[in-house]
Amino acid sequence: MSSSEAKRTAGRPTKYSDSLADEICARLADGESLRHICDSEGMPKRDTVRGWLRDKPEFQAKYVRARKEQADTMADMVLDAARRTEEGKLDPAAARATIGAYQWLAAKLLPKRYGDRQVNENLYPEGLPVQRVEQTTRVLDVADMARVDQKTAMDMYKRLMAGEPARASPHARGSVSEGGKE
Repeated sequence: MSSSEAKRTAGRPTKYSDSLADEICARLADGESLRHICDSEGMPKRDTVRGWLRDKPEFQAKYVRARKEQADTMADMVLDAARRTEEGKLDPAAARATIGAYQWLAAKLLPKRYGDRQVNENLYPEGLPVQRVEQTTRVLDVADMARVDQKTAMDMYKRLMAGEPARASPHARGSVSEGGKE
């Protein structure tokens, strides 16, 4: 066997197999990065794994499940880092960075479980729906009121407060509408 033949057979695996896919997914679920897994001896390159994700639906399903499990592992690793810090085995500054990285990754991998929650509070009691209230400002020009008698002005004001158009009667001294002349 020549040296070129030995290089071809001793290279990284490129052919998909269930056992290789299961090993990759198990290591992902245990918290290892895909980069670290693919840098390991006997593992395919990341480009090969990405190709499998594109071309192999069964691998894609296993991979997605492994990433969700990885989020749970990251949450466990947060607790482990906190415990090691309490025991004095991990420097608090290092723990803060480590915990932050694990929390961030868990939130990205499984945002519904570990992400920041967006809370929209209902301010009304008993779960009544919040309604948008539009307020209309009604204007009654003082100059227009000066052209009508006091009784007509008072009628216009009452109609305005009741939400009706503030129109003066046609027989008033000036014909006035809501906010202007007619």
